[in-house]
Amino acid sequence: MTFIKHSADYYPPAEHYKQIRLWISSWQQNEANSNRHRTNNKNRQDGTCGWLTMNSAYSAWQTGVPNSSILWLSAPPGFGKSIICSHAVQLIQDSDPKAAAVYHFYQHDQTYTACETLRILAGQLLDCYEKGSNQIDDELYLKTQRTPCSLENVQGVIVMLVKRLPKTYFFIDGLDEEATSPTRWMDASTVIDFLIQLSIASPDTVRIWFSNQFRPCISDKLKPHTALDVKDQVRADVRLYLSHAMSRSNPELDEQEEQKNEMLEKLQNRAEGNFLWASLMIKALQEEANSLTEMKRFVERGLPEDLDGYYRRIFSRIKKSQQRLAWCVFFCCI
Repeated sequence: MTFIKHSADYYPPAEHYKQIRLWISSWQQNEANSNRHRTNNKNRQDGTCGWLTMNSAYSAWQTGVPNSSILWLSAPPGFGKSIICSHAVQLIQDSDPKAAAVYHFYQHDQTYTACETLRILAGQLLDCYEKGSNQIDDELYLKTQRTPCSLENVQGVIVMLVKRLPKTYFFIDGLDEEATSPTRWMDASTVIDFLIQLSIASPDTVRIWFSNQFRPCISDKLKPHTALDVKDQVRADVRLYLSHAMSRSNPELDEQEEQKNEMLEKLQNRAEGNFLWASLMIKALQEEANSLTEMKRFVERGLPEDLDGYYRRIFSRIKKSQQRLAWCVFFCCI
């Protein structure tokens, strides 16, 4: 590996990094990505996701047990997959500061080509590389200054950066959003295939995390890899979330432990592992019950039996002339 040397036209490393960033051009997308990651961590209830470091599949993946370089989390909507993903990113950043932990959160209202997604990852990798090196080697610099920012060339830059980093973790969340259309899935598949090949080429230094709702096309592609089953753990996390939320709603509950546990059991049985349903039940309690007696009555008789029942209640309160519009907005947001 050779490095750009001092000369009459020498530019300091910071200027070279700036020029490479101009080539990658992913500032806005990575800002949105970072905001999503920060929001996920902010919304995580203290005490939840603690099970992750004790999970055998996760431990094998992190420590590099053979054939465990790819970890796949698949769970129903509302199970906190994105929050678990962000927590895993934070765990890696805290436990191994020298490693690069880069991430992308697919979202239904944002469409990226395979090249754009990989540029997002490349931009984060460059940030990690810059932190550990105050020099730019010729190969990396010239690659980005003499070639167009095409899919193939961005892939080449990622390969180069990965080789220069001690260890790299890729986190890809929300793959199910890309399974909504053939075009989006084709682009996502290109990203998945590239990352898998990267992990095969560098099994000791590359780790990949995928998280998504179940979709047959995703399952077919990822089923050979290690699955992370979170249903039991998330159920316990939902109980913790409900307990804290109920106490915030009515501090008297902490003095009535037996009644609180009875209501908590009913709410947890309905929510199972669904944080979305749990949060909506808490919202309904806050809106409908002002006292401990009213809260208990509402849990026993007033709450809808499931999430569909809750949505039906919401739509019943909307004027019929506006229900069609509300229905369209609702399906765009879930």
